[in-house]
Amino acid sequence: MNKVLSFMAALSLVIFLTGCSTRPKTELIPKAYIQPEIDSLRLKLSLTSHSPQGKVEKVSGTLWAVPEQRYRLEISGTMGMSVASVLWDKEFWLFNFNTMEKHQKGIGDLLMVPDSPLPPLSIHKVLAPCWGEWIESESSSIKFAKHYGETWIEQINYPEEQIMMKFGKPELLDSLVIPSYLEYYHQKQKLLTITVKEVKRDLSWSPSVWRLRPVGKALN
Repeated sequence: MNKVLSFMAALSLVIFLTGCSTRPKTELIPKAYIQPEIDSLRLKLSLTSHSPQGKVEKVSGTLWAVPEQRYRLEISGTMGMSVASVLWDKEFWLFNFNTMEKHQKGIGDLLMVPDSPLPPLSIHKVLAPCWGEWIESESSSIKFAKHYGETWIEQINYPEEQIMMKFGKPELLDSLVIPSYLEYYHQKQKLLTITVKEVKRDLSWSPSVWRLRPVGKALN
């Protein structure tokens, strides 16, 4: 495989149907707020892809997460139609492109799809900011800003991957401080915007959440 596609770029392949929802009212962040420990979450997301040609497409997503252990993402378009499904754990990952009846499988932190010049990016780096965390690397640089009299992350760069993430003003949603939006850039080109619509913490789910079968033929 000469070229690989990061998790964000894989999302952009399937974001072609509009999905939207109303975000609940956020709360004021108390001074000296301490983020609670997180065992498991379910998040409702709005995902917007941005093409180099200026095309903007939106879908909605539901993410089940046990941070750094396993993730399941369902991406839906109009009328709740399933556009794509992603399952990642420490043993393997599977990305189903449901509308294309194609899939891609692999191992490791990186979701790889052929025929893109973009570098791979850790799924943890992409998803962790959705619940108010971020992952540093040896070469990463971080920019902070003051909000509510406290210091919050505003931007993080991963030079080794030519990836930059920008974070909107922090908000308190279901007892978690999260950015009002997250933007992902590659070589200064905005690829993806994520807005968290809803957060539910410390949940237990049916084992079927962590089961996903390949759809159709494998991508070459």
